[in-house]
Amino acid sequence: MSNVSALRENIRKAILYVLKPQKNSRILIINRTSNKLSDIAFEVSRELGFDAKIFLLDKKEPYDHFPKSLLDEIKSKKYQRAIGFFSYPKGMGYERIETAARVEMINNTMVKTNIGYMHAPGIDMDMALNGPLNCDYKKMSENSKKLGNILENIKSMHVTSPSGTDVTIEIPKGLVFQTDCEIVPPGPYGDLGKVGNLPVGEWFIEKRHDVWSKTKKANVSYPIKLVANGTVVCDICAGGLLKLLDKEKPIVVSFENGVATDFYSKDKDFEPLKEEWLRNEKEYNLPTVLEEVGIGLNDKARRTPNLLEAEKILGTVHFAPANVRSHCDLLVDKPTMRIFYENGNERVLIEKGKLIL
Repeated sequence: MSNVSALRENIRKAILYVLKPQKNSRILIINRTSNKLSDIAFEVSRELGFDAKIFLLDKKEPYDHFPKSLLDEIKSKKYQRAIGFFSYPKGMGYERIETAARVEMINNTMVKTNIGYMHAPGIDMDMALNGPLNCDYKKMSENSKKLGNILENIKSMHVTSPSGTDVTIEIPKGLVFQTDCEIVPPGPYGDLGKVGNLPVGEWFIEKRHDVWSKTKKANVSYPIKLVANGTVVCDICAGGLLKLLDKEKPIVVSFENGVATDFYSKDKDFEPLKEEWLRNEKEYNLPTVLEEVGIGLNDKARRTPNLLEAEKILGTVHFAPANVRSHCDLLVDKPTMRIFYENGNERVLIEKGKLIL
């Protein structure tokens, strides 16, 4: 099978097994300078019998906010599914800079529209051909159902790792784990839309709500904090850095009652992320909090600098400190996770990087 044929097949499986569009569905494809993947997704969608349209985002510099014309197109109710391919020039930091616009689009538009959205920020051809897009979707779906059953009705978790992670997380009432192995609306909290990343392969817990920002004098979309106490040591990669971390220079984040009270690293490349977090805190007068905990489930995901792929590695755990317009996943190597249930039972879910189903 040629590379093009293999790529088409992997995208076809992702559309059918993950988005699961119904007959007569229309698919919006957002092309952020990712022409080949967008064109193939368009062609495959049409071949499968779905109407499709490409919306091009071609600004050379990063967007602060995506254009109103795109947001209006999403909200038009013409589309039941959407795919967003976002590619950026290497070494410019554009992916990190544009994170705020992507977070804003997802939380203010996608989840409030009756649409299933597969979000692919930073996907490349190698990932699509040889990595997590080349997974066995049927097998992963079976494992996903097993993991979903295990994660029901848990109240807290304790995660440790050889690099020093030691954090206990209590789950607020009403929050539940969800998966990107199936991106079919509605969302788990009554949201009209459902959003997940491509490549798929994780279970995660996160939710936002509207809170009042004194500085903006308006409601803003802000994470419901997971009540974390302890330390997270990120020693593989982090969202927006596009590099594998030096084990001697990890990113360390301390949490108290869910709030990030300290974050530091000897790696100078961490400074822009730190500055972004501090800038958000000042702009909105709201603290950086733990928004997400995720568990990797894709056995084709590899240890790469691209967090989009690496966070799906089977048996890993990632944590995301976040604010109104920031969300940074921090990946932890060889974690051990013990989960505690409402009824008093407990079990080890991951032991030194091995997922126990």
